[in-house]
Amino acid sequence: MKRVWLALLLAGCSASLGEPGEGMTHPPVPNDPRDPGEPSQPEPFTPEEREVTLDDVTAAQAEAYLALIAPVIVERTLTDDERTAIATMGGDAIPSVVASWSDEPGLPRAARRMVETALGVSGGVDPSGIDFGAPGRIIEHVVREGRPWAEILTSTQCFDASGAPGECDTGAPYAAGVITTRAFMAARQGRFNLTRAGTITRTFLCRNYPLAVELEPPLERERLMPMFRALSAEEQTDPEAAMSGLANGFHCYACHGQFGAHAQLFVRFDVSGRWREDATGEQRQGGMPGESFGGLMASHLEPPWRANETSQMLGREVANLSEAMAALTESDAFWECASQRVLEAALDLDPDRGVEGELLVDIADAARARAASPTFVDLVVAALAHPRVAYAVARQLSSSPEAP
Repeated sequence: MKRVWLALLLAGCSASLGEPGEGMTHPPVPNDPRDPGEPSQPEPFTPEEREVTLDDVTAAQAEAYLALIAPVIVERTLTDDERTAIATMGGDAIPSVVASWSDEPGLPRAARRMVETALGVSGGVDPSGIDFGAPGRIIEHVVREGRPWAEILTSTQCFDASGAPGECDTGAPYAAGVITTRAFMAARQGRFNLTRAGTITRTFLCRNYPLAVELEPPLERERLMPMFRALSAEEQTDPEAAMSGLANGFHCYACHGQFGAHAQLFVRFDVSGRWREDATGEQRQGGMPGESFGGLMASHLEPPWRANETSQMLGREVANLSEAMAALTESDAFWECASQRVLEAALDLDPDRGVEGELLVDIADAARARAASPTFVDLVVAALAHPRVAYAVARQLSSSPEAP
């Protein structure tokens, strides 16, 4: 059962999420019909409550709040010393208590669960030899060693079951953290590489296609195959696409102009996650739409771009997935999404609802104020010690029949 304070943080479709299926060429779009440019505000957050501080949280409320999140974040209950600090300092103890969890052995595991859940990738070694625990071990290493959180997508190393570093297993001549693992590639494979592309935007940007043009300008139309250039039925020059409903027949460019760029980053990775220099990006005659040759997927692009990994991420030209993930982690959207993921994990929020945009901006800014390259601990402190979060949850806990 979702906890009773969910409505205090949820806000429409600031991050409407959906997963493109293997057979889809057009992922679902946000459900909220409102103009995405219009800020939404949860009813419980009145203007006065936006000015709350941790002084407004009583000692009893602070203890109830921290007792709630500690088992999730560090896999234990509060210690006697923590309870004493809370009794003495009240709500002002929340930041120091949360920050003190940085060396807890449960913290890396909590981070691992958070990302594995969002990616839908976890487990052991399967009969084909794919190690589905590889992404999780990167996450645990980043958190345990106090490395910048961005390294979950930019790490040049993977780690074996003993924790020893080594090359990642795709065979690519570059690395991009959890993304360049065969586990991710195999679990999220699909025609046109749309599932891989959509998983990245959903997991690390908390957004679904179509993205705001300000965030991701579409590729130039002439780079795309004719069927993906259409903005209307009249512009759809591919009769098979129009008749079959492929890419919705028309209005294709609005989405394909964006995720065609992201899908192109995977054009050299086959269904088993191996990097293939011989990839052509060509559609296989007689194959399903979006299938190329030898377990590879077709490109959205025309020659000479079709087999080239060069593409764009958030408006920046990139040579491959490694550069693309670096560009993504440097965006405000990445840090705001990471803030949302922490709140979802700690408070059992519904990931299909999203969190108010202004709150996420505040949390992301607070994390980056703590460190130029924030760690997971910086994100956890910024999110869970934010006055609006602590006050809203603590207040609801104190009045809830489910409160401990």
